[in-house]
Amino acid sequence: MGAAIEVFAGATAIAVERDRFLPVKTTNELMLLRSDAFDLGEDGRLTASVTGVPGVDLDERYFKLIQDFERRVRVVPSLREAHTFTVRGDWTFDAPFVVVGERTLPDPGTPTAVSTGV
Repeated sequence: MGAAIEVFAGATAIAVERDRFLPVKTTNELMLLRSDAFDLGEDGRLTASVTGVPGVDLDERYFKLIQDFERRVRVVPSLREAHTFTVRGDWTFDAPFVVVGERTLPDPGTPTAVSTGV
């Protein structure tokens, strides 16, 4: 971004506070923002609904690309009570699932759905 600004005469950069700008650069952040850890206000702003925003770490082999994420995350897990949520392996979320505290879904070695029991 900085390199592009210098190309335009008179351009300046402004700092935007994190409460006004929530970047979504990875599917980890996308899951977090789609979860119940954030609320969409009537004014269209997303705000954290929890005191400490949980960390999300999805297995890049299966969740890195948006089309892979969309295929596997049909129901976004509840992250309101989570501290961290780590997913290893090929998991599909197709039923309600609540993450409490620190939770890791290990790699089962085969595609597995949350609806089959975790």
